[in-house]
Amino acid sequence: MIPNKGVVSLIDNKVSDLWSNIRRGAAGLALGAGLVMFGANAYASPNPYTAFNSQEQQKVEQVDPKTVAYSNAMNAKSIDDKIRLLEQYVTTYNESQYHKYAFKELAFGYYNKKDYDKVILNGDKALGFADLDAESKAPLFLVTGESYVVSPNKKNLDKALDYANRAEQVIKAGGVNQGYIKGVDILKSLIEKARGGVAKPAPKPDPLGAAKSFYNKKDYTNAEKAFASLDQKDPDVAYYHGLSLYQNKKFNESIDRLVAASILAPEKYPKARETAQSIFIANIFKDPATGRGYNSLVKEYNDMAQQDVAKLNKDWNDKWGHLENKEITEEVAAEAEKEKKVLDQRIARINSDILSLQKKLKNAADADFTKLVDVIRQRVGVR
Repeated sequence: MIPNKGVVSLIDNKVSDLWSNIRRGAAGLALGAGLVMFGANAYASPNPYTAFNSQEQQKVEQVDPKTVAYSNAMNAKSIDDKIRLLEQYVTTYNESQYHKYAFKELAFGYYNKKDYDKVILNGDKALGFADLDAESKAPLFLVTGESYVVSPNKKNLDKALDYANRAEQVIKAGGVNQGYIKGVDILKSLIEKARGGVAKPAPKPDPLGAAKSFYNKKDYTNAEKAFASLDQKDPDVAYYHGLSLYQNKKFNESIDRLVAASILAPEKYPKARETAQSIFIANIFKDPATGRGYNSLVKEYNDMAQQDVAKLNKDWNDKWGHLENKEITEEVAAEAEKEKKVLDQRIARINSDILSLQKKLKNAADADFTKLVDVIRQRVGVR
């Protein structure tokens, strides 16, 4: 464990104050100097049921026992009671809308008891929820990352640095208290000090770097093989493997890897799922009614519309075009104008019909893609 100058030692005398902040809904991130420099409120995070009035509590009790159990835990009067009730909650109920917050609060609770192995256990579980909000992720990356530094049994400085970097990405993406960035600096400093106390290891082989080198050189065949041999739970591997597969026109496999990357690290690869969806629509989706691809049908729709519009314009020009720049009676001019309005209305209706057909087709493609994402999510094992 890091000696006296570590992050935790700076707040040894602040546990009671910190607990009162947690009771008011603060995330519980200590990171020592962070609280000293800019206050516990810099680490506040959203959390349902941090406070209940008696009327609200009575309504909830009549509705959902899971909600009651969770709110009772969140309103516990001590860290120990809160931990005990939250442990009972996650053991009693296999899953609920509050599980991600329960694991998060357990991580913060164990952090203040300096049980770093359990911080890691619960922090990793909470971070495994893809829909955990950014305001919760940022401090959770930091306390879990610190625990990977100071834990006597689960020390992993590479994991700690990864969490520091991911916290920084979440913060810089916006919508998060920018005070957390100081926590990132503190954690990185702690990691650097921890590395300084250990003999510098010999350079390790970098298979991921080698695989990326193939990709950057546009050697997609060897890039695909190299990425396929690496850990598919690594979001970097999944992302670049997916891009390599796409270049090799292996569209199904490419979509699988890109969606996996978006699930494993949504803050790092926010566009990966959008890319996968584009590949799916352009290359995989088949219209249930015709069995044809999206682009083929859209092209046919547009070609038909252009043909119809061209014929309508030709018919009107054949009838009225020869009168251009000629003197005509008011009656003839009025009739031409009337037919021109009818022409414009018919063209507008054709365009509207085409857009409606395209929208219906796109909705069907989106629905199929959403089902595919759910299948991939179950296989990846991240909720």
